[in-house]
Amino acid sequence: MRIEGIYRKALKIALIYLVLSALYIIFSDRIVNNLFQDAEQIGKIQTYKGFGFILVTSAIIFILVYRELLIQRNKNALILEQKKQTEELYEKIRETNIELIKAKEKAEENDKLKTAFLQNLSHEIRTPLNGISGFASLLKDQHYADDKRRRFADVIIKSSEQLLSVVSDIITINIA
Repeated sequence: MRIEGIYRKALKIALIYLVLSALYIIFSDRIVNNLFQDAEQIGKIQTYKGFGFILVTSAIIFILVYRELLIQRNKNALILEQKKQTEELYEKIRETNIELIKAKEKAEENDKLKTAFLQNLSHEIRTPLNGISGFASLLKDQHYADDKRRRFADVIIKSSEQLLSVVSDIITINIA
């Protein structure tokens, strides 16, 4: 698309140049031939006219080319600025992605630690509860001797103390 635009612009300038040049040559030759009769004078004037034409057209071409170069330089500067902004944005996105990956890994690690903690907590609570429950049901059985029943009661008391200690530790952790 950009090349087509440049091509059309260059073609338009070339056509305008050809038309103006042809008109200049035709009309200036008529004027010179009508004003002067001496061939030597006409030759000199034609030479000066040619140099003048070259100078004017060179200046016009220089201005047009210089203008296009300035436009192109401004577009290039804009493109470079956009590229810089895009690179800065990409860098921010990359840094954010790194932070997100670290946060995800930390969350996964925390989840594993939480799971391990809850499994350990479950074990620490169930073990004394099983002792209390099991030995309490044995106490109901009347055919055990008193000394065995006292040992059962001791196990129940010891398991209750362990359970109380675990619950106290949990409450202390939650308060802190």
